This record gives sequence, structure tokens and C-alpha cells, in this order.
Amino acid sequence: MAERIDLVYPLYLDVPMMTSFVAALEDGIAYGSDVTQRQDQQRKLGAGSEARVGVPGMGIFSTLLNIDLRGKITGEQVSGSDEEIKLVRRHTEASLFMRLRHTLINDNRILQINNIDDIQQLKDAEQDYLVEIRGQISRSPLNESLEAVFRAMAMLGVETPTNQTLRTQTGGGKKNRGQGQQNASSNNPFALDREAMMGLEIMQRIREDLAQSKILDAVMRPSTADELTVVIALALEFLPEGAFDNLLSGDFSVLGKVTRLVEGADEISLYQRTAFRNLEFGSLDAVFSEMRKGGIFKLSDSPSSIKAPAIQIMPMAIYA
Repeated sequence: MAERIDLVYPLYLDVPMMTSFVAALEDGIAYGSDVTQRQDQQRKLGAGSEARVGVPGMGIFSTLLNIDLRGKITGEQVSGSDEEIKLVRRHTEASLFMRLRHTLINDNRILQINNIDDIQQLKDAEQDYLVEIRGQISRSPLNESLEAVFRAMAMLGVETPTNQTLRTQTGGGKKNRGQGQQNASSNNPFALDREAMMGLEIMQRIREDLAQSKILDAVMRPSTADELTVVIALALEFLPEGAFDNLLSGDFSVLGKVTRLVEGADEISLYQRTAFRNLEFGSLDAVFSEMRKGGIFKLSDSPSSIKAPAIQIMPMAIYA
């Protein structure tokens, strides 16, 4: 009986790492195999043959019918035919991953995280595990908050704050001061003070910096470990166009390596993919807080970091 392999649907697949795992386990890798079948048929007719036979296929009735078949053939003739059949069996990247996952599960090399206690097992393990965890994936709170602010600004026709806007709001320049104040009012419908407007400008630059990063942080809320948060570092080169939108709808499984355990007072900064990762952003969080209190935006309580308990995963695959 053939092995029963779980059929999964990968939406994200780190193919180079996956094939490296397969090659390490199988001492090399081949995407396909060729099977050649060759059939040789030869028939030789000899000289001077004579026979008396019954009717074939009739069993005992052939002798009762007493049919006499005699003949003589002279000379020699050889006739033959060669037939070659070539079968090609080829793996796809997804099928290789399904077999790899099947092998790793059978070898007890995958730790399935079903509750917070499994994290301790990961810390105490003598061997290096891959982890598999299932839950709902969303954008990081930072990305979500930035997109909410700037989409709302675009819908309301509000220009992104610039240095020129800030100079106008602070009365810089004596000419056309009245018109400058009018433009400042139209560009600041949320009545933010100068410090908040400067924070908004920094938010715009962070948004642009995140858009240029080749790594996208996503957040998972596990289905069976509500108190745990998972940060997933997605490499955009392995994320097909439109796949991330699919990941935001429904529950998915992630298989990968844990690159960080977050415990106690530790946290994961969501500015880590930007040039601002080494700066203190308490004032920027205050801008988010001010906007949230205004009742205009539904923003995360802590958009800039992920608190413990949490883990960060470098995924090999994400699948349904």
C-alpha cells in the first residue's frame, strides 16, 4: 500500500532552502526520473518441421475431434521488432515539499506548536527542530497603522506633510502669511500640532522605507495558543503576486525555523526593517495615540513592537 502523504497547498515556498533540505536528506536531488522499457521480439522458423496437433484452446475436446494438421516448412526466416517506451516522472516544487514534510514528520524533526508550553520544549530540545504552527495571519501593527493613516489622508484629499508644510504652519516667511495659514488649515484637517505633524512626516518616510525592504514582517495569532504572538519574516521574492492578500483570509500553517524567542520584558521592534531601527520612537507612538483618541482611526494600541511571549520565524513554507 502506498504511503499516505498529506496534500497541502503552498502559497509561500522558499524553494532554494526546501531543495537544500531534500538534497541533504536524500544525498542529492533529482526533479525527475526516466524509465526506459525495451522489448525485443524475435521469431525463427526452422526447416523440415512437421507436426500433428489438436485444436488449441479446446482442452480435452481437441483430441476427440481428431483433426490432423500436418505441414512442412523449408528454409529459415527470422522476423523481429524492437519497441522502446520512455516514461518520464517529474516532481514539481510543491510535490517535493509535500514529500519533504512527510519525511520530516516521520523522522520526528518537526515540532508542532499547539500551546505555549511547546515553546519550552523547543528551548530544551537537544536537536534542532523545524516548527509548524497554524493560525490567522495579518499585517504587522505598524504596517496596518501606517496604511490606515495614509489611505484615510488620500481619501480626504489631504497632502502628505512636507518640510514646506511645516514651515507654513509655523509662520515661516512673511509673504502671503494669510494664504499660508489657509493652506495649513486645509492640509491639517485633524488639527495636529507641529510636533504631531513632524511625527506624521517621519511616519511617511518609515512607510516608504518599509516599501523598499525585501523582507515583510507579518503577524500570526495561533489558533490553539492565544497568548502567543508569531512574527513571520517573509522574503518578498518567494511571495507570488497576490499571495499575501490570500494569506490574510483564513487559517494557514507555517513551517520554518525559529530565529528568536521573546520572553519577559523583551520585545520585537517592528522598525527593524527600516533605517530608523536604532532610534527611540516614543514620540511617534504618541502621535498614533493622539490619532486613535481622536476617534478617526482604528489603530493598534502598540503599533511599533510585539511584546512577549512571542517567537520570530523564518518560514520555509506557508500553506493551507
